[in-house]
Amino acid sequence: MPQIDINELANNPKISLSITSVQDEEPQDAYIRRFKEVVLFSVVLILVLCAFLFCGYILLSDNFSGDDKKWATAIASSIISALLGYLTGKSSNS
Repeated sequence: MPQIDINELANNPKISLSITSVQDEEPQDAYIRRFKEVVLFSVVLILVLCAFLFCGYILLSDNFSGDDKKWATAIASSIISALLGYLTGKSSNS
């Protein structure tokens, strides 16, 4: 297999470089993949919202013990910190 000098390619103005995938996705497959991702995201979002609302119910109700309220506080704060981490993201400019 011949060796390619990348520096020579980068400095040559007559050469244009494009990167394509050999495995182009069919439109129907792409639609199904996106649909599955949206459904999965929606289900997870609904479950997290229900857990957060249930924690709020426990915290605001007088029918639960102090230990239950501690657990609800810990779970609610975990959900909030995960949401903040998701929204801010992680910069990978290393």
